[in-house]
Formats: sequence, C-alpha cells, structure tokens
Amino acid sequence: MKANRLVTLASRAVLCAGLAMTAVACKKEAAKEAAKEAAKQEVVAPAANVGPQPLHLLPQEASIVGGLSFDALRKSKVWTSISEARDTDPKGKQEYEDFKAKTGWDPAATLSAAYFAIPADVDTSKEFGAVVTNSAPVDEAKLISYFQAKAKEEKTSLQKAQHQGKTLYGTTEKGKEVWFTFLDARTMAVGGPKWVRKIGELSAGQGSGVDKNARMMGLLGRTNRGAVLWVAGDIPADKGATPLGITLKSLTAALDLPSNGFKLDATTTTASADEGKKLAEVATKQLAEMKPMAAALGLTPLLDSLKVQQTAADVSFGLSLTEPQLDELVAKGKQMAAGMLARPGGPGAPEKARKEGRGKAKGKRKPS
Repeated sequence: MKANRLVTLASRAVLCAGLAMTAVACKKEAAKEAAKEAAKQEVVAPAANVGPQPLHLLPQEASIVGGLSFDALRKSKVWTSISEARDTDPKGKQEYEDFKAKTGWDPAATLSAAYFAIPADVDTSKEFGAVVTNSAPVDEAKLISYFQAKAKEEKTSLQKAQHQGKTLYGTTEKGKEVWFTFLDARTMAVGGPKWVRKIGELSAGQGSGVDKNARMMGLLGRTNRGAVLWVAGDIPADKGATPLGITLKSLTAALDLPSNGFKLDATTTTASADEGKKLAEVATKQLAEMKPMAAALGLTPLLDSLKVQQTAADVSFGLSLTEPQLDELVAKGKQMAAGMLARPGGPGAPEKARKEGRGKAKGKRKPS
C-alpha cells in the first residue's frame, strides 16, 4: 500500500498518544542494553485502560491494524443519525427487518466491535483479515440459509470449504474473493482466502498473531485503542517515500466521539527530525492557504480547531470540535448538499430537464 493511501486512511481516523514508562531495578549495564534494544525496535508500553482485544487472532505480518467499537458508536449522536438515515429508506428498512426475521440476528443491536488487519502487499495480494465480535450468539445455520437464498435469487452461489475443522463461506465479485467463518457463536472472521484461514489457525492456537509482532505492538502502544475508531500502520521502507522528499515510517490515528463533540488525532513518524520539521511546515502552510475558502464557506472554526505539532521526527495533527460546532458543521454540510441538488442540471435535476436544457443551449448557437 502506498504511503499516501496510508496517510489518507489515518486522516479518517485518529490519535496522538503518550508513552507509559516503567522503571525496572536491574544492573546498570543490563539496563543500557535493554534501552538500546527497545529504541531499536521502537517498542512502547501498551495503551492504558484498554479492554480485551483479540489481537492474537490477527496475522503477525500485518502492516496496518485497526479497530472499530460499535458499543462506543451506539452511545454517540452519530449512531442516531445513521439509524435515522436508514429508516428514511423504506426499501432498505424493510430489507433489514426481513433479514432480522429470517436470521434472528440484529447486528445494529448486538455487534460489539471489529478488529482488522492489512498486509503491506495488499495491492497485489488483495488479502485482509477482520475479527467481528457480538454481544449475543448468532445462529450460523439461519444466517447461511438466508445468504444461500439470496445468492439463488441473484443467480450466484455461496462457496463452501473446510479448514481446521471449520466451515468457510465465500463469494467472488469482480475477481475478488471474500470469505467468512464462525470462530464461535459470538465471533466471526472475515477476510481474503488466505488470511481467513490464518485467523482460523490462530484461533486454534497455531501460528503467531500481531501480539507477537514487537514493532507493531510498539505502535499500538502509542494508539488510543479506547477510541471509537483507531488505526496503526507500519510503513515498509520501500513504500514510505513521498513526492515531498519526506519518508514516512509509521502512523497512528484515532477518532473519538465524546458526549460533548468530536475528537480526531493522528501522528506520523518521519525518517528524521529535519523531515518532521519540513512536514509540519508544509501542513501549516496549506492550512493558511485554505483560510480564505474556509471563511467563504463559514468553516473558519473548523479550520482553526485543526492543530499541527512537531516533536522531533513525529508530526501530530489534532482536530477537536464541541457539540454546537459539530452540529453547525453538519447543518452547513446539509445546506451545501441541498444547494448542489437544487442547482439546474445538478444531481437532483430530472434527466428530462437536463436534456431539455442541453437542447435549448444547442438551439441558441449561431450557424457556422
């Protein structure tokens, strides 16, 4: 995965975290050696106040690891907006009710969290893996029966395979395979054809997971894994170069939705303090250039809340909005969308009206 795509992924999520250091009594020379090794591997103590997370089920070679807490999301105003949007679509709402009735599963109520991992060669391998947890058991037989019926309606098929004593179910669309399996009644694994098998093996105690990857665990220790959405990425040496002449080594990010607003933080580590300074300067300059446009759109408070800070090779980006600011931003977004839809020939204009408009324009042209 290219560095710019990793940065984009991080900007949609969040965090800047602190290190927790523990002093250990030992001999002077042994302590020096331990410090050197820790610095070499960039290992950082795990984030505090984080509940059990199944990192041992994600493949050790993962280059990007992240998590989404549905339990935390359900407590936010964003979840209310998502539910309202779903209910405004009669067809979508009916399909969801039908799904619940036939499977006995209500994902909106019982999904707890999803933890995902992506390898460095995702562009070529197309592999990925995710572990999805539920607060209540899911009836595998009913769910598979529903999917098989849907596949028959759409004249496709639900593939089946066996691995490590578990049944795998897969679909293929546009040449891409996506498989899933039940690890237990409350836990499902989703992924590419190879990685879903790896997760199955890890659940059986075979192989090594991300929790055995010292460098990745160091990055996760800098990540706010208590946030609604978090992600950490270790960028391979051959993929971290950018057009700015800055090499990105890693990133951590986290997005949280506290009761009083919105909080987004992201930190990227460059190859040196000089490169960190250059990245911070470029970002600050771009923010300054965006001020006139932000003012014209009434988004000055949003831009003002975005902060850039450099600490040696690390560059952190923080965005924090209060609930009134967030409500105002959402309102402006709706106004802008409504304006675009109402514009003649815009997305909301009937096709007939657009064709008539084009016809009139052609009629006014002077003959050559």
